Amino acid sequence: MKTGEYLIQANQSPWSVIQTLTSGVSIDHPLTIREGENLYEVAAELERRGFLSQSDFITRCREEERIRKLTGASEAPTVEGYLYPDTYRITRVMSADDILNLLSRRFEAAWQPKWGERARDLGLTRHQVVTLASIIEKETGSGPERPQISSVFHNRLKKRMRLQSDPTTIYGIWERW
Repeated sequence: MKTGEYLIQANQSPWSVIQTLTSGVSIDHPLTIREGENLYEVAAELERRGFLSQSDFITRCREEERIRKLTGASEAPTVEGYLYPDTYRITRVMSADDILNLLSRRFEAAWQPKWGERARDLGLTRHQVVTLASIIEKETGSGPERPQISSVFHNRLKKRMRLQSDPTTIYGIWERW
């Protein structure tokens, strides 16, 4: 038998039950990561739904070796920003590592080489682009407003001004907020 979560029907034969339990094909559940959700919100949802503990997920998101492996960014303090918004199919037997690998693979699949080229043109690392995109997303939920907000932030960065963005302050105190 293999560890998992299985659906056994009342009318299943004993042989069919054994086949189900030895198949290793566990029930999968949808998990939706919404645009703008941070790792604390993702961790809270995983715990609320009974997949794993919030603290374990957050701890894994902060492990230096994991960060380098999943993001390729040595300057990243967490895997924040690399947990790609999408709907995933996860099982109850998946570990925090399994879930992080799934989300970061989706990020890598979505990342387009032209974005890396544009980042280099702007003098930014991929991690800086991801961070700025996350700030812009938290600043507005409205797609049409993003280009204007992005422009304001890029102009401030060129002038070496502070971004003065409320979401950065809130994120900085998230655990105490």
